[in-house]
Amino acid sequence: METIRANQIAVVAFASAIGVVAGPSAAFATHQYWHSHSSYPQTPTTYSQKTSTFGAPCNSQANDNSTLWHAADDGINYNVIYHRKLGVAGGSSLHNDIYLHIFGELNLGPSVKSGWGGYNCRYIANTTTWSNHAWGIAIDGNTVPNHQWARHCHAAHELAAGISNTFTSHKYHTISCDVGHFEYYD
Repeated sequence: METIRANQIAVVAFASAIGVVAGPSAAFATHQYWHSHSSYPQTPTTYSQKTSTFGAPCNSQANDNSTLWHAADDGINYNVIYHRKLGVAGGSSLHNDIYLHIFGELNLGPSVKSGWGGYNCRYIANTTTWSNHAWGIAIDGNTVPNHQWARHCHAAHELAAGISNTFTSHKYHTISCDVGHFEYYD
């Protein structure tokens, strides 16, 4: 079992509620926390594995978890919705792992910009192929500042490397030319 122990981070009771009112930085205090990546499902590599692991697109589990991400530039709390299997209560989850690294341990909250989202029952633009957002296994971050970069496939972008590295170190993958897009699919 792979276990990660962070140095000094914890969430105050009702951190999500505090984060809604005062922003994520008010929700953190200093004490130990740990999490394990053992309860994450295997990263699917084929469509068959994806439907076997996460079910059909737009199913009821695809939008069963959510975490508020506070954008430093516009002050809005974006509700990132994701699949039940990526949010194990009391264990590994998008919230306990990635969110707490970014807003706590790594202190990257000021790098979180407007436009975060997850589950969206839709096709990939201009196709009839389901987007990984329809399974709740894709997250878009900093989409407003990155929109032009993604569309024109420039190498430079405004997403902090630490945010990208945090997602990829937790089994999420990126797509070239779509900066800020992370999916739990290889």
